[in-house]
Amino acid sequence: MLKSANFSFSFLYFKQLAVLTGFSDPVYAEAYVTVHQYDIVLDVTVINRTAETLQNLCLELATMGDLKLVERPQNYTLGPGAQKSIRHVRV
Repeated sequence: MLKSANFSFSFLYFKQLAVLTGFSDPVYAEAYVTVHQYDIVLDVTVINRTAETLQNLCLELATMGDLKLVERPQNYTLGPGAQKSIRHVRV
């Protein structure tokens, strides 16, 4: 347990933004990475920057070591200029 002044923290908490694609890519993706003890949560925002509807868009993530994906990736359809928030949990 960490103690600081009048505050008591029973867990470690870390949050950071990670850009996954370039700004000029047809599909832009960024993720907020949250680490809570042994869980890693990725809140990914995907934006379709094209003038076309994208079908069967899937976000696949690879891990190293013994990290496992809690949920299976799904396919999404994004209209022109649309965005989607996707949450992935790894333990």
